[in-house]
Order: sequence, then C-alpha cells, then structure tokens
Amino acid sequence: MSKPTEQFREIMESGPKPGSRWRHYKGGVYTIVCTAIDEETASPRVVYKAEDGIVWSRNGLAFFGTVITDNGPAPRFTAIG
Repeated sequence: MSKPTEQFREIMESGPKPGSRWRHYKGGVYTIVCTAIDEETASPRVVYKAEDGIVWSRNGLAFFGTVITDNGPAPRFTAIG
C-alpha cells in the first residue's frame, strides 16, 4: 500500500470534523463519522451517516467537489454545523 497522499493530509487538517453536519446539494443532511484512507488507492475518503442511519463513504475529493445543477455549478456538500 502506498503512503497517504498530500490531498488526504489536507482533508484531515481542514476537512469535515467528526460530528459536523453537511447538506448535500439535493437536500439530504449527513453527519460526518470520520475521514479515512482507502486501503487500495491511498486516497482520502469521507465517511458520513444519513439521518436514516445509513452510513456512506465517498472519495474526499468528490465530497468537496462541484456538481452541475439546473442553476449552475454548486458544491456537492455544504457545512451546516
């Protein structure tokens, strides 16, 4: 396995903190569980939990990425507390 990437270090230092809440651009609210390193790729991941209890994992770069909506570009997730 390779070493964690610089991108992972940035996400760990300035990324979502466990317990913080984020709104998905489609409206769902999620609570951050933790950040992690993907074992296979050594890429950063964000682990988060939906209000219905389902736990999700997304590539850290995609978590902070931008999506194209009918109203133009928007962040995929926005911190709400």
